Amino acid sequence: GTISYSLNSAPAAGLPYQVALSFADHIGITIPGLRRIDLRPDALFFASLTVPGKPFENFRGTLDGKGNATATLHLPPHPGFTGTTICAAFVTLRPASPGGIYNHSATTIVKVK
Repeated sequence: GTISYSLNSAPAAGLPYQVALSFADHIGITIPGLRRIDLRPDALFFASLTVPGKPFENFRGTLDGKGNATATLHLPPHPGFTGTTICAAFVTLRPASPGGIYNHSATTIVKVK
């Protein structure tokens, strides 16, 4: 199956982005500027940041002129994924911002059907 994530950040139109996933939204990650992203740094988190292409399609790229993009998670057909919680968030990047991170999204939580 697939899970599509609509990325929207009008103030960051035209900026690069990076999507990350995790199996939980607690613990969280503090990013520069005393900001927090509600993702757990687990195996899925690190895989979503480092594995190119499928299953993490368009997890990095550039937002369009309106600040939009779509990222897609491709899951293999396996009953073990049913009921799994997957959390997602994205950051936009700008070198002049604290830590190079301009802004970040709220965390989206999806339960795999």
